[in-house]
Amino acid sequence: MQEIYDEFKLPDDQMSGNYANAVMVGHSASEFFFDFITNFYPTSAVSSRVFLSAPQMPRLLDAVTVAFGRFQQRVNQARQQGQNPNQPPQQPPPQGPGPQS
Repeated sequence: MQEIYDEFKLPDDQMSGNYANAVMVGHSASEFFFDFITNFYPTSAVSSRVFLSAPQMPRLLDAVTVAFGRFQQRVNQARQQGQNPNQPPQQPPPQGPGPQS
């Protein structure tokens, strides 16, 4: 099991991820590519490039569609409750028995 984990583990320098605020999508006959772009003045740069085989594209599209639908539901709920959806959610108070301050 450890060998499988080691094979798929991200290198330590990639563990924190890369920020991007734009993406450019292209394709060939057999694969799609995604250039995630960081737009900071005065220049833009590709922060990460991802290749995906064409047969996997429908799965990615479905996953992104579902995730975006959930995001929209949370934003709409926050607006209905009078919260600012651009702020991170507040942590609810602890429930049940436990140490009291």
